[in-house]
Amino acid sequence: MPTPFASRANLRLLIPQPPALPADFRSGVPASTASWVLQVFIRGPEAGGQPLPSTTPQVRSLSGYITAWAVLPAGTSWLAAASAFSWDTTGLAPTGLAAGLSGRGFFGDLSALPATSAPAQVGEASITGLFGRYGTGGIGAELRTRTGDAIDVELQVPA
Repeated sequence: MPTPFASRANLRLLIPQPPALPADFRSGVPASTASWVLQVFIRGPEAGGQPLPSTTPQVRSLSGYITAWAVLPAGTSWLAAASAFSWDTTGLAPTGLAAGLSGRGFFGDLSALPATSAPAQVGEASITGLFGRYGTGGIGAELRTRTGDAIDVELQVPA
């Protein structure tokens, strides 16, 4: 069942899946073979164009909730229309997604994709927090099933 925020998603992320560590490094470090596409609802005044505290004007600190995710199909642009993906709409993060992973981000009207015209912003994205301040147990577990996983992202856009 989709989260209550699914229709309001306004951030799409492309995050390469981290490679599995091999038991024997003599065979080399495997390359990542897939990427996740996440749709996120960014909440609060930072989503409405208010000035944000940051070290440079090009960095936006965003907080919200995961609404859906999919594995990027081969030969498909991560900015393709939503119908190009097989979405998991539970709002829960895919297994292996963690703070510290980086990729690309698109902040704007997701229903207009694949068009990426202004005032949309496209840039480098880093996940700075995942699961929210209540953790994964207790009240955090209760909130996760209703809202999806909380996520914090830094989006750096070119000046």
